[in-house]
Amino acid sequence: MSKNVLFTVDELLSVADQLRSMLTHTTEQRDEYKQRIYELESALSQNGIEIPDYEEWHGGILPRL
Repeated sequence: MSKNVLFTVDELLSVADQLRSMLTHTTEQRDEYKQRIYELESALSQNGIEIPDYEEWHGGILPRL
């Protein structure tokens, strides 16, 4: 059973704003995670700690950004 659902322009614009806000937040989080990874890799290198190869480090231990 299907119903035709109609939305007003204001409702659709509101949803679009919410999605845009979610995308902005996610993008900011991704950038923050990239910066944290860079800082972690730098700290490890500066302290003589070997960093695993790229695939292990970025594909296995940490999420790919």
